[in-house]
Amino acid sequence: MPNDFKIYDYRGVPYEKRHNQVVRNAVELISGNIVSRATLAATLGMQYGTDRDVYRALGYPTSIDYDDSASRYARQDIAKAIIDKPVNATWRGGFKIIKSDDDQETTLEKAWKELEKAHSITYRLKRADKLSGIGEYGIIRLGLNDIQSQEDFQKPVEGGKKELMYLKALGQGAAEIHSYVGDSGDPRYGLPLMYNVTITHPDESTTSTVLVHYSRIIHIADGLLESEVLGVPRLQAVWNRLMDLEKLTGGSAEMFWRGARPGYQGKVDKDFAMTQTDKDDLQDHHADDRVDDRP
Repeated sequence: MPNDFKIYDYRGVPYEKRHNQVVRNAVELISGNIVSRATLAATLGMQYGTDRDVYRALGYPTSIDYDDSASRYARQDIAKAIIDKPVNATWRGGFKIIKSDDDQETTLEKAWKELEKAHSITYRLKRADKLSGIGEYGIIRLGLNDIQSQEDFQKPVEGGKKELMYLKALGQGAAEIHSYVGDSGDPRYGLPLMYNVTITHPDESTTSTVLVHYSRIIHIADGLLESEVLGVPRLQAVWNRLMDLEKLTGGSAEMFWRGARPGYQGKVDKDFAMTQTDKDDLQDHHADDRVDDRP
């Protein structure tokens, strides 16, 4: 647990030492998730007790983080297809909000149409769907018109009319959970309170990290099991097979590269006599050719 770890209430106010039970509740909640995952990872690949470690022998990792998944999604065609194809099929054609079956356009239908036109909401949701599948979750950050400085991102969204200025889809790597609600009496107990969100500046050459209140974020997690926050990355269950594909396709190509060159055979005239120097030179040329073939 980091030294600067704090427990906050729903308003973002840190609990003091007098709230020992609240702190214990939150620490037990977070520590329980960490311990259970570590215990599961330690048993992966074990056979005959601990006599055989299949994962170690075959080079499979026992834990996979967001960077691992993001890199494989970016570089391996099958991994990218596993995430992209279902999402592309799901969001094909977009969607509409229909409140009434008659031809009269309602206020809600008109407002949604204007939002879709202004912010390409379907497109943003499609991107967020992909990002949430790469990691344990993804987010959509809501850009509202009540922000005057970066510090305002930490404030909860208050009542009153707000204008949506933009939507930003981000993956787990750019939206780390900073703190959770630690009061077991709070309806949002165990859910994120603040996020560390990486903001890319307009020139796209620099970034900064700001604290953002949960009310300014839509949290998207796929394949939830015990956790209400962290889903199951879509590549996790097939990770070993993705590695095997690389071994098979890459290994086959490498074997062809090394062995596809045909051999050569020379026939010496029966009356030709080779000196020892000729034999040594021929052997040297053969050795040089083998060295040149190495990567």
